Amino acid sequence: VNEGGKLENQSKVSGTDLLGNSRSTVYLDFDNDGDLDIVLNNYHGAAVVYRNNSQRLKNNWLKIKLKGDPKQKCNLDAIGARIIVSKNQQQLVWRELRGGDGYLCMNPKTQHMGLGKEKSVDVTVYWPNGKKSVFRNVVANNKYLIDLGSGAITKI
Repeated sequence: VNEGGKLENQSKVSGTDLLGNSRSTVYLDFDNDGDLDIVLNNYHGAAVVYRNNSQRLKNNWLKIKLKGDPKQKCNLDAIGARIIVSKNQQQLVWRELRGGDGYLCMNPKTQHMGLGKEKSVDVTVYWPNGKKSVFRNVVANNKYLIDLGSGAITKI
């Protein structure tokens, strides 16, 4: 927790003070409540799921799944694409789609972005083939599919 510019360790309070030998983590909205939960894969031990309860803060979020188009020289999973989320020309969040993130784990291809109190944002996608797609006033707290082939953003 940032306390006036000084970081305070809150792992005991949050329940994340596990002492172990972990090999990988996956961040995903496991319970579909708008915040990212964590699954920790431990070496010679059971996996641990940390449920995030920050939905109580009533912050907004956005989930984006990209669909590339091989006809346009962009793989279907859009690996390598970058997503920039902004408001009033100020960058809030960025994500880059990757094929893998670590040893024995795979994060979801749907990208999750925390938006704080923003109710709508602009979304820019830089596709691996060099093309760019821009969508204005995308409404928060929804999941969207952005399809390079059709050029459309669709609520899913």
